[in-house]
Amino acid sequence: MRTIKELLILLRENFPYPIGTEMRYGCLCWAIGSMARARLISWEENIALRNHIKTKRPPNAGMFWWPYGELEPRLEFLDKLIKEIDED
Repeated sequence: MRTIKELLILLRENFPYPIGTEMRYGCLCWAIGSMARARLISWEENIALRNHIKTKRPPNAGMFWWPYGELEPRLEFLDKLIKEIDED
């Protein structure tokens, strides 16, 4: 299994259009699932990446963490998570 940092970078590179998919909702969870369906990541990596992102969710986040379809806050979030790993 790849490291969380490697998986975050792969997600960042493929967001919001994983190979062989259309954009749907601009949702990180959907993109992760699409990457698994396209076999860019394994089922184990899918679960690990989802769990990592959920533990780092923004404070006071509801069901949808950012406004529907807005990509910039999602990309900033991924950049922040990657940077946090670099600093550890």
